[in-house]
Amino acid sequence: MWWCNYYKRPLKDPLLKEYSIEDLMYEFHMVKEKRLYEKQLADEENDRIEEEKLQADEEWADMMEEEEEESTEVDPALDPQNIEWMEQQLEEAKLFFDDETFGEDLNLRFDDTED
Repeated sequence: MWWCNYYKRPLKDPLLKEYSIEDLMYEFHMVKEKRLYEKQLADEENDRIEEEKLQADEEWADMMEEEEEESTEVDPALDPQNIEWMEQQLEEAKLFFDDETFGEDLNLRFDDTED
């Protein structure tokens, strides 16, 4: 019956008369082995695809981390142009208020540590 279903042949096929029992058993087991092999190949292909997806995701995440590290902005309080501008503003304020000690007690690092 399996042979007829597999090869889509009628049950009383004249070709079956030419097969011995051993030949039919061999074909029966070959069909089972072929299905197992095809399933194994499909599983391996699925595993390969999943690994490629994971690797691509990891590469993308690494690339995004690198871009984020590169685009990290410098602290504006440490930028030399900003420091120069702050010092210029202090000098102008000293002249405006006519006080030579104006702003001397300021901490320009903007953190909680003392100078």
